[in-house]
Amino acid sequence: MLDILRMDLFRMRKMRAFFVTLIVASLLMAISTFTEKLMRDAYKKLIEEDGDTAAVQELEEDEDAEALLNEDPEVEDMSKPYVDQIYASYISGMFPALMIVIFTVLFVNADHVSGFIKSIGGQVRHRWHIVVSKIICILLYTLIMLLFLLCLQTVLNLVFFGEVSFNDTGKLITYIMLGFLMNGAFAMMAAAITIFTRSNLIGLLVSILDALGMFNLIAMLVNLLLGKADIKFDLNKYMLSYCINQVHYGSTFSSASHELIVAGCFFAVCMAGSLFIFKKKDIA
Repeated sequence: MLDILRMDLFRMRKMRAFFVTLIVASLLMAISTFTEKLMRDAYKKLIEEDGDTAAVQELEEDEDAEALLNEDPEVEDMSKPYVDQIYASYISGMFPALMIVIFTVLFVNADHVSGFIKSIGGQVRHRWHIVVSKIICILLYTLIMLLFLLCLQTVLNLVFFGEVSFNDTGKLITYIMLGFLMNGAFAMMAAAITIFTRSNLIGLLVSILDALGMFNLIAMLVNLLLGKADIKFDLNKYMLSYCINQVHYGSTFSSASHELIVAGCFFAVCMAGSLFIFKKKDIA
């Protein structure tokens, strides 16, 4: 098992997709941060043109306004470009999740595409070791992506805003942990689809469409049909991509309990299905 894991970790570091997805995610984050700077500059310019800078300063020093920002994580503090708030707004946009599932599909199916699975498949005592090893690598990559983007956001704040400040490190740590769990479940779903179909195209197509919210539109249509039949049921609440979008900066494990349960169910079902399929299917 450990030998397989070491081999997969080595192959993961050598894959082009490992670096390409990180680079693309970095470029998208740089564009997002630059856009944030333009919006803040336009906001300040608008205030200055209105001659209301005193009101802005009063708002920044107002304790009630500060309390509102702390109570409602959806209200963004425009007074300072906090690293954690800008980072969280980017992560919640599903772009990192999109990069994670793209890498997952390519990594999981790499052994089948190269034919290497035929060699290693006959040397292992238990096939499930291969699946578990790949899942560990995918989860590790998910964590690397989230932490790498946090470090990059810190650098980008220094470059674009000339300062590095954090609003609430406790909320940031919680958000990263929640992001890891939710995106890990999303990657597990992409891995299960790829293992079942053994097709990069199908795995990428389904995962990308889900990340972009296409299946949420189908869920809305189902909800509409159920509503006409007087059945009150919201399918969107049980869609993983929808649940990921519901976890925002300021969420806690208790407030995101429903989303975590949905993610846990997806992970468990996809993990069990992957192990079963890999065991029963012809390994070639």
